Amino acid sequence: MGGTLNDVKLVSHDALTRMYVTTNATHDDATLRIPLRVASGFMTSREVSRHAFRGHYHVGRVAFGHPGMGGSVGMCDHEAGLSLGYVMNQLGSTPSLNPRGQLLVDKMYECIGWRKTSHHWRP
Repeated sequence: MGGTLNDVKLVSHDALTRMYVTTNATHDDATLRIPLRVASGFMTSREVSRHAFRGHYHVGRVAFGHPGMGGSVGMCDHEAGLSLGYVMNQLGSTPSLNPRGQLLVDKMYECIGWRKTSHHWRP
């Protein structure tokens, strides 16, 4: 909602932009041992590669959020006007997003008619 809820400005436009603009990227994160792109504390979309489902995170170009332990995910895409929070009662075998969590993200974008490219979901 552009950082506004019930006519109350919660997040400035500049702060919202910082949430999805990649500020750091690596091909091998020292902790997760996967390619990683981050922006102001949130993960941003990464290209699907040989590391697919070993923690990859494929969302819209201005989405931000964070996959979590065992396949959970919390994300927001203000361009698409949607957000998703997913937790489960049985962890997956990966330390981050897995096929189960990514499939929910994918289906959410498909439901609004977006298409997947090699880097992002797009209208």
